[in-house]
Amino acid sequence: MAHQLLFSEALAHHKPGPLSRPTSLDAHAAAQPDPMMKRILQEITAVHKCLEGMDSKISELAAYSRSIREDITGFHDKLTGLDHHNTLVEDKLNAPSLVN
Repeated sequence: MAHQLLFSEALAHHKPGPLSRPTSLDAHAAAQPDPMMKRILQEITAVHKCLEGMDSKISELAAYSRSIREDITGFHDKLTGLDHHNTLVEDKLNAPSLVN
């Protein structure tokens, strides 16, 4: 909401230059940024840096998530192997005895 107010204030203070050839005064004004526009650019830069930081954190979380997923897959594979081994052992224990 604060960004919208800053933008609205900047638009209210903005005075377009003449449509004819720029004068040296126009060039000087262009070289000296409007304080409100400067403030808006600072806000935009701050938001941009914040978003870059968030992007970095999201990348870290994605890598961590992949690592956890790989761990879970490994545990699942081990449990599946153990279940298969237990089935083989049970089958051997339940098999009819050849020796009477």
